[in-house]
Amino acid sequence: MTPVEQRLIPRRGWALVALLCLLLILFGTLSPGVPHPEQTFPWDKLQHFSAFALLALTTRLAGLTSLIILPVLLLLGVAIECLQLAIPYRGAEVLDALADLAGILIGLGVFQGVRLILHLARLGPASR
Repeated sequence: MTPVEQRLIPRRGWALVALLCLLLILFGTLSPGVPHPEQTFPWDKLQHFSAFALLALTTRLAGLTSLIILPVLLLLGVAIECLQLAIPYRGAEVLDALADLAGILIGLGVFQGVRLILHLARLGPASR
């Protein structure tokens, strides 16, 4: 990160936010579920996507590199799905892991996009 980005983004604060996100994800995914008679397909995947996008973004803002975040969070998502097999009213779904992966990629992409915009803004219109 550039010095400007470091001043704008206090890493310790983002690390705490990332930890909070991780704890909420673990609580939400590893707590016993409740029986759902109705279909919750799109909302469930949206929850996986948004939780992992936020976790990827906050861990990147905390200073971890994308090369660390991607495999670690993907492994976390797969591990959660495996652990859910032993939890009442939970189950493992490949689509959940794919939603996790999509969220991770989008979270990292948002970070890179904002970083590029900040870089271009520093350069000014004359150098574009």
